[in-house]
Amino acid sequence: MKYLRYIIIFLILSTTFSCQESENQSITCDKTVIIDSNLYKNGPDGYFFFNDVYIEDDCLIIEFSASGCSGESWELALFDAGVVKESYPVQRDIRMSLKNNEDCLAIFTRTVSFNLIPLRNDDPRIYLNLKDWDELLEYRY
Repeated sequence: MKYLRYIIIFLILSTTFSCQESENQSITCDKTVIIDSNLYKNGPDGYFFFNDVYIEDDCLIIEFSASGCSGESWELALFDAGVVKESYPVQRDIRMSLKNNEDCLAIFTRTVSFNLIPLRNDDPRIYLNLKDWDELLEYRY
């Protein structure tokens, strides 16, 4: 009987942990935000324009367009300026970076997602100021 109790407790705990893991893994972002003031200021700055930007769970989803031959060689990143503005809720400055060495005039549209978890702090939400995007983005967690 004593062992049966331990087995039941083990099964309950393992079920709880596996559910939590699957919930956390349900949304997977393509890339993760990089907190670096130098890269925010000096990282690649290829020309593109935003079509749509929104937050889903912990991912910032960006649909954008740029010129190129195929878009396959594009290098994308999301940089955070490394500064938390003292407001309520707090605000952070971010910018998407595109390194584009393709010399073609065709326009391609891509969607990329960035994990925002590294930006979290003690407050359950942050406002994100995305460079060249007119709307303030609210990240709730």
